[in-house]
Amino acid sequence: MNLIVDKYMNCIEEIINLPTIIEGFYHSVEIGYLSHILEEVIKQSKVEFNYEVE
Repeated sequence: MNLIVDKYMNCIEEIINLPTIIEGFYHSVEIGYLSHILEEVIKQSKVEFNYEVE
């Protein structure tokens, strides 16, 4: 799992630098979007790992 995360982080870092992402994340949390962010992370993770709840 760490290898996968490292690969994703390297790809993201090439597109947008991490300080920009972190700054945007903290700003989004400050204005109340944490639950929306978490919902999206869960949704995308389910798609990525082909997970379905029956």
